[in-house]
Amino acid sequence: VAACQTTTTTKPGSKVKRAKPSDPNAALTFFWEVEGSDGARFFLLGSVHLGDARGLSLDPHIERDWNASHELVVQVDATALSEIDTIGATHRHGLLPEPMTLRQVVRADTYQQLAAYMKQRGYDMDRVDQMRPWLVAHLVTGLEYDALGLDSQNGVEAVLRRRAQGTKTVGSLGSLLDHTGPIATG
Repeated sequence: VAACQTTTTTKPGSKVKRAKPSDPNAALTFFWEVEGSDGARFFLLGSVHLGDARGLSLDPHIERDWNASHELVVQVDATALSEIDTIGATHRHGLLPEPMTLRQVVRADTYQQLAAYMKQRGYDMDRVDQMRPWLVAHLVTGLEYDALGLDSQNGVEAVLRRRAQGTKTVGSLGSLLDHTGPIATG
């Protein structure tokens, strides 16, 4: 396995060691190697979901381990659901039950701040009033990332997924439904 964005548990007899990239800021790099008692190696790379258009440049140590790996495991397989299933999941987990509105579930000052924010960006509150607070937060975050020129297609996971096409098996730890369900009900 080449990279993964979550923590893992190790089996008895496994050794976990922190990778030592050549970068002097290596202590800040989220990259580990797990070696099983049978000698199998697993590399764990904590990644950022967004990036700008400059392109991804990984430490040579990480590149070497990437090239030696056979599989990429990502946190969520966003490609597993069809567009219709994704919309269905968003409706099921991201929208408030009718006739409830966002105004009824957040503090009045929060709602007013959100209304002002949306108005500044040319959006009417009718477009978000049925959303659960977590989905509104996701939307606002996305608008801010867009304004900064950041895109999920330039994030580490998306770049590695493209690099893996035709050369590595790609797996995931869960689906979009696994990810959004607990957020909506928690």
